[in-house]
Amino acid sequence: MQEFIINKYLKLKLIDKKTWIYVKDKPFRHCMYLLINIPTDKIEIFEDIKSIDDAERTLDSTLEENSGSSYNITPKQEFWAHCSNLQAWAESDYDTRLLHRTIAFPLLKKLYESNDPVAKKAFKEEIIKRYEEGNISVRKMLLEEFYIQKYVYQEFLEYFLTADTITYLKQLSQIIGKNLKIETEIDFFTQVSHPRLSIVIDKNGLISLDIRVNYLKLLASGLSQ
Repeated sequence: MQEFIINKYLKLKLIDKKTWIYVKDKPFRHCMYLLINIPTDKIEIFEDIKSIDDAERTLDSTLEENSGSSYNITPKQEFWAHCSNLQAWAESDYDTRLLHRTIAFPLLKKLYESNDPVAKKAFKEEIIKRYEEGNISVRKMLLEEFYIQKYVYQEFLEYFLTADTITYLKQLSQIIGKNLKIETEIDFFTQVSHPRLSIVIDKNGLISLDIRVNYLKLLASGLSQ
């Protein structure tokens, strides 16, 4: 077994030819993939890429989900590549743009929950920053995995909305008796009609508000009082 210590909270181990990530000396996840395959003859299209997730979208491809053998490298070489990637990520204060969203946010959340001081500072900032960035895959994941609702809901509203808009939306929530559901534009406009209160927010602020069916009756009743 080989071990590579990144910091007191994060380390990697090579066990039975597989690379495992450990957080606070407890196994977190087996590394299932290594890198996006970026063809050198298309390097010019990456000038505007801000993250690994943007690279995936631009190439219209997914991360390799097979073993390191797909890259013609040994398990040991793959292990050291993972170590290098995660060390660079840690040295960049857990910048989630440097790893794929499916590992960056779950790992950062685990470090946050383990009281890593750098993660405690970066976690909420990364959620808001990456939502503002606008990558639809990242935004959907942050919403579907409840990162926004559970960890940064109030900070999220305060960052993107004016005080007057927040006050108005809070009044709507109180009348209806439910918190606002934040959605992406895609989900917002494609879901089947049903009673709900939901909003779409981007870096320009509130762009859509949806109040349907029975909620309209509650709203009318609340406003008339």
